[in-house]
Parts: sequence; structure tokens; C-alpha cells
Amino acid sequence: MHREDLTGALGPLLDADYDSLGDGRMLAFETENLLQLDDKAVIPVLLYLFRRIEQRLDGSPTLVLLDEAWSYLQHELFRSRLKDWLKTMRRRNAVVVMATQQISDIANSQISDVVLENCPTKILLPNAESKNPGSREFYTRVGLNERELEILQTSIPKQHYYVVSKLGRRLVNLGIGKVALAWVGVEASACTSRPSPCRRRIRACGARSRCVVVSRADSPTPSGG
Repeated sequence: MHREDLTGALGPLLDADYDSLGDGRMLAFETENLLQLDDKAVIPVLLYLFRRIEQRLDGSPTLVLLDEAWSYLQHELFRSRLKDWLKTMRRRNAVVVMATQQISDIANSQISDVVLENCPTKILLPNAESKNPGSREFYTRVGLNERELEILQTSIPKQHYYVVSKLGRRLVNLGIGKVALAWVGVEASACTSRPSPCRRRIRACGARSRCVVVSRADSPTPSGG
């Protein structure tokens, strides 16, 4: 235990009488620096964070967002934990969202079948290489046809999103309207005098749900989920 106490290399990460994670509705963990360390640091810290996330699941609607999911899919221990989460989180009224830069991160994972089967909703970003053999194989497993590959190939990055779900499939054009502006500018000076009905509904929604984000500081816009 010498490495984990204050006199050891991992003391600043793990040694304390209590943690300071708090109990707010939204928690975010930036893991860029952590994942640059060796497994002796990464494994105990992430296992502790994952355990604390599980302890917070009390039946309230919870979104667990894993950005840069390839970081966790590469490690056997965390693959096992994600596999369990994908199968059991819904029982605790929680949803796991996995975002990654490359579709190959999922396609080549040892738990790709579990990911595809337990993530009925997939958000696919534009991909000019969608018809290349490597990409085509993954999209075929998702169930896309030739027309849908053309849509991904010709859609506009950072504007179009192709959504695949049990309810159907549709190309979404991300327009910024009043609701979106309310999310990103909820504390804007124009809204401080008297909250709009839309703003009140947004806050009421936030009061009933929780969000946990595990992310890297250098993460770009997610390209899959």
C-alpha cells in the first residue's frame, strides 16, 4: 500500500479521509492526464470512479457518458466493466453513452457484439469513407443499406447526424433554435430578468435527472455512439 499512501507515487490521487466528488446532479471527470500514467495508477483510480458512479444510481434517470470510449475498450479490465454496464444499467434507470472518434474502435473491440446489441440507438456522423471496405463492414453490421452509406458519404460534418433507433432512421440537421439556445445560454443576461417557460421546463428536467461524464480534455465532437 506504500504507493497509495501520501508518501507514495499515487498518494495525491488516492490517499484521503474522504473524496470531494460531491453529490451534484452532474459530475465530470477529465482523464487525459490520468490515462498517460501506467496501469498501476490508471486501474485503481478508474475502478474507484466507476464504483462511485454505481453507488450514485438510486433509480433516478441517469446518463453515463463515456467520451473517447476507445481508451476503455483497449483494456481488458474496463472492457469487462463496460460489458456489464451495457447489460445491467437499464435495470437501474441508467443509460450508457459511448462516444468514439473511429468506428473501428467499436468494430475491432472484443465486445463489439455486446455494444451493438445493447446500444439500440446509434448516432453516426458524416463519413466520406463510408463505402471503403473497412468502414462498410461495420455499417453493414449496424444494418445500413447502400442508400444510407451514400447519405453518410455526402452529409455535412458538424451539422448532419444519422440516427438509427428502434423507432426508425433519419438524417438529422442540427439547427440551433430556441430550445438549443436555452441550453447553452441559460444564464445569459437576456434571460435573467424573467425565466421563459422553455427555460423553466429545462431546469425542471434537469432537477429530475443526473449526468456523469468521463472525458478527455482533447476530445473532439463524438463520432459515434
